[in-house]
Amino acid sequence: MSFRAAGEESRTALRCMARTALRPDCAMAPTKSAKTPPETIDTRVALGVLVISIIMKKNSTSTPPHGLRMTRQRRAILEALAGTDAHPTADQVYAMVRRRLPRISLGTVYRNLDLLSQAGLVRDLRLGGGPRRFDGITDPHYHVRCVRCGQVADVPVKTAPALERAAARSSGFAILGHRLEFTGICPRCASGAPRSRTKSRPPGRKGR
Repeated sequence: MSFRAAGEESRTALRCMARTALRPDCAMAPTKSAKTPPETIDTRVALGVLVISIIMKKNSTSTPPHGLRMTRQRRAILEALAGTDAHPTADQVYAMVRRRLPRISLGTVYRNLDLLSQAGLVRDLRLGGGPRRFDGITDPHYHVRCVRCGQVADVPVKTAPALERAAARSSGFAILGHRLEFTGICPRCASGAPRSRTKSRPPGRKGR
């Protein structure tokens, strides 16, 4: 293959790469370039390279599928929630994150918890009219709340999709999901053991 032929083949590949970047259904088929002036080909190749570089730069800085850029503050919040099964309130999350980011503000934590819950990265729990709590586990699961001390714990039982089907049949609604809260008395309250008056740290997440 001559140098000129190799150059023409490279130009053809670059042109198709540029078209593929804009139209993924473009096939890598050779194009007829004999009738196209060389200067026109060079211009198109340069344009194609520019388009590819712009698209690669855009992809490298694009946001994740959930639409949120992962900042240091958001990562710290997610890691704090992943390290506890206490379903902390926003104030408790703030206290946990401050140990890592001393300069973070309470407002920043509240704002990012809202954004993370809207993006589906954390669960916003509103149980029994108490303070909002947050859960790092987003898979469907149930919770139980102590009516005396307010402790919230996960209930390790299978969810019941049959409930949603029954609700859809009886209500006519298109059911999108459900939340089920159990209420009861936690073992500590049931034993009568006094709860510490000091502010304790949320316990670490137990193995599942």
